[in-house]
Amino acid sequence: MNAGANNQELLQDPAIYQAFALMQRKEFDSAEALLKKGLAQAKNVDDSAGEGVFLSTLGILFKLKGDYKKAYKFYQQAEKCLKDDDSIKIISAVLLIEQFNQHETAFRKMAKLLDRPDQADPAIIHHATALQVRALLGMRKPEPAAELFASLANQDFAQLRFAANLDFKAVEALLMKGTHKDLCETYLKKALDLASKTKEEGYITLIKAILGKIDAL
Repeated sequence: MNAGANNQELLQDPAIYQAFALMQRKEFDSAEALLKKGLAQAKNVDDSAGEGVFLSTLGILFKLKGDYKKAYKFYQQAEKCLKDDDSIKIISAVLLIEQFNQHETAFRKMAKLLDRPDQADPAIIHHATALQVRALLGMRKPEPAAELFASLANQDFAQLRFAANLDFKAVEALLMKGTHKDLCETYLKKALDLASKTKEEGYITLIKAILGKIDAL
């Protein structure tokens, strides 16, 4: 069987879109059944990429349900099937930080991603570095976190193309410490400039709101 062709068929499987529609309606049991059926079909044809798509979507489902342990389990399995999909690694790291307080594990996970010789995606690099900043703060290492965040603030934001590719949780985490306000302001002003150029109204509102927090500190 042509594995490449089969991968494409499963990546475009209508079951994925149907499952998302069911999740939007909070029909989680029906979505789960649909996804597990698709997962079984992918396993039956030895399609690792297809398995990864269904596993990662199951991760999304359980995250929406608030069952973070199951969500993380599915993301871990998806990572093994989709070894080149960095977005899944980033989602897993977010769960490690936000739900399990596994900051050191998240930091090492992102370090491995960033150290890969073929890593060249500016958005992935930005998000992974921002997660390392948050992990360092969770490890009570504010100065190394600030130094790393400075590298983000000095990045050419034009390479990221859209404000949606920025990471504002790292900014807010630093601001919660009450330090490095100037550094955060530099990041946010560059972010606002990018969002204004790309006319991302939602992000313009968000950035202005965070800048307002700085003024209030």
